[in-house]
Amino acid sequence: MKFVRLSGRVIGVTAAAFWWLILIAGAIGGGDDAPVNEETIVIHSVLLVLLVIANTIALVISFFRVRLGSRLLVFTASLFAVFAVWSAGRNEWIAVSVSALPFFISGALLWKADSADPEPGSG
Repeated sequence: MKFVRLSGRVIGVTAAAFWWLILIAGAIGGGDDAPVNEETIVIHSVLLVLLVIANTIALVISFFRVRLGSRLLVFTASLFAVFAVWSAGRNEWIAVSVSALPFFISGALLWKADSADPEPGSG
């Protein structure tokens, strides 16, 4: 089960790094060719940042308390999936698979590893 736990952590860290890179690049680059509705852009941006922060916090928690972190990761990934469907417009499944699925898989792998072979003190 150590391989499953390691796989969950690697997938989670990779997904978090990808999203932090996207957020930092978006903040630096601006985004001048965005749609005209400024209010919608602000709402989407704030929600995206909050969801990336929530997923990252859940991932960090999973390094110290696997059981709690894995469940939080599945929950925050589910929220990310709802956001992706709501904000995608079209191609919702692509948006979900790029944004939420890596975090969900990471949480599910960690959850499975914890339930099959819990580490001492993972509770």
